[in-house]
Amino acid sequence: MTYKVQVAGVREDVWSENGRTFATHEEARQYAIDLLMRWMGADVGRVVPVETPRGEPVSLDDPKIVVCHRRKA
Repeated sequence: MTYKVQVAGVREDVWSENGRTFATHEEARQYAIDLLMRWMGADVGRVVPVETPRGEPVSLDDPKIVVCHRRKA
């Protein structure tokens, strides 16, 4: 299985991605952590299988989230 990282921009409620894929969940997780540490435009990141569709709504209860700097409403 291959993985990708999806992020949600600050005040955005839909996941976005850049098309980069990873051979392992751990590689994708490390990339997500690094990306969210550097990029101030996003505040939530998750790791999902490549087959996961684009544009899904963001839920802060999603167990696939690996980085979350957003407060639950």
